[in-house]
Amino acid sequence: MKNKMEKILFCLSMLVSFEIYGQGDSTKQTNLPSIELGIGSLSYYGELRINNLNPLSNILPAYCIGIEQKILTHIAVNINVIKGSLQYSQRESLKHLNFKSNIEQISLNIKHYFNNDLSLNNASLINPYIGIGVGYFSFKPMSDLKDKNGDTYFYWSDGTIRNSEENEENESSSKLLSRDYKYETELKNTVHKFKKTGFTFPILLGIKIKLSPRVETNFGLAYYFTQTDFIDNINSLKGKDQIFHSNISVNYNFGVKKQAKKTELNSFDLSEIENQDEDNDGVIDIKDDCPRTLTGIKINSKGCPIDSDNDGVPDYLDKELKSGKKDLIDSEGVKITEQAILVKYAKDTTVAYTINFERIEVKDSTFENVLEKIKLETKSVKNSDVILEEIPENLKVADFNNDGQIKGDEIMKAIDNYFDEDQRITIEKINLLIEHFFKN
Repeated sequence: MKNKMEKILFCLSMLVSFEIYGQGDSTKQTNLPSIELGIGSLSYYGELRINNLNPLSNILPAYCIGIEQKILTHIAVNINVIKGSLQYSQRESLKHLNFKSNIEQISLNIKHYFNNDLSLNNASLINPYIGIGVGYFSFKPMSDLKDKNGDTYFYWSDGTIRNSEENEENESSSKLLSRDYKYETELKNTVHKFKKTGFTFPILLGIKIKLSPRVETNFGLAYYFTQTDFIDNINSLKGKDQIFHSNISVNYNFGVKKQAKKTELNSFDLSEIENQDEDNDGVIDIKDDCPRTLTGIKINSKGCPIDSDNDGVPDYLDKELKSGKKDLIDSEGVKITEQAILVKYAKDTTVAYTINFERIEVKDSTFENVLEKIKLETKSVKNSDVILEEIPENLKVADFNNDGQIKGDEIMKAIDNYFDEDQRITIEKINLLIEHFFKN
């Protein structure tokens, strides 16, 4: 019992510790970040493209990767990296400038999502957002000024490209060229020296569609206001060059991290559990061998009701307080006498005997002697010779001396074994033993 209570106390202690951390989980949770992988396009707005504002013209592929962390319910911080190229070629009668610039950019953005139970339900699968940010990028403007043989392009008014300037002398001697669209020449402004890096300030617009609890697809647009006018190597007073980025990406959310309160188990006071006394008998449960003693019952140091005669029946239920430890008793602590056994047997048995129990003296007699007297009385009633019968197989368990006979002392021992909970001895077998005893 003591070991059992110690195990229960240990389990309760562990349960309490888990409950402490569980309470911390329910009151403080942190969203884990999500990652984003996408593909899209970049296009350029500047001096070369002042007469063409179609965002779908002269686009080049771009790739992006990002990480996003929610800091409030519907506010998130996003770090985004883009790598791609910008390109544009003029196709005007007197202007044939072109450039291509590789772009690498990193930006820090703040996004506001609209599924805030005001504009949209929080559980909505569609989640629009807007955002702003600040970024830093590098570029390297190059131009296609020569063909694969190293001949410089000259654009003539008739729409041809030749290897010499347009004039009458060169009309017959010039060679026709074709652009190879390989941007081999690095552009350098001869008037202004410029850095090939700069800051950007993006404006974001997009929509996320939830595909599963962890996976979303994102359709996003971003317009970057740059702080340089040299992406195309042309500087003017008409403003800075701008970048337009469109993309489709897949977002993976790592979910929610539960943060436990910083509560150490060692600091938890277990005294209340250690000193618990469920039945209020004055013996704490961890030391109580009888944890459900009724109120007012006298107990010993182990919390169990007092049993003065050690017969297994506590005094408050014992109707015979002087029965011995080895005595055969009933559930009320009363000693079972030989005469009571015989009377019960005569009452319960299904075998009929013509026996006058009043003529059998059982006082101060052993049970074996009583059985012998009953046997003699039965034989006198039958008035016939008795032929010994072989012990049935199912009764041989009571032939303790293996002499082939069932005797009174063996029936007594079988009865003792029955009360000692010997599974081999049943009340039916005792009845059959006595029946066999009288037949012999």
